[in-house]
Amino acid sequence: MNINMYIYTWIYTFIFINMYTYIYAQDFVNKELIHFSMMDNMRSIPSLVDGLKPGQRKILFACFKRKLRTEIKVAQLAGYVAEHSAYHHGEQ
Repeated sequence: MNINMYIYTWIYTFIFINMYTYIYAQDFVNKELIHFSMMDNMRSIPSLVDGLKPGQRKILFACFKRKLRTEIKVAQLAGYVAEHSAYHHGEQ
């Protein structure tokens, strides 16, 4: 079986099994959406300890690790931050 057929079979099986699985709106909000809301609050509200959000803390960590003294381009800094601070979104 080639890889394309395997992927097609896996997707078809996944869709077929989950096609008839229903979830009530109340269960979705109380069980699934609550995780998103809690993580969104953690990313949006600064810490009381240092006043930084997790994203800002990652940028400062990368800047201190690289020992930045001069200006660099934003794209270079973004690449360095993504590479050295476990950022797994977008370009990988």
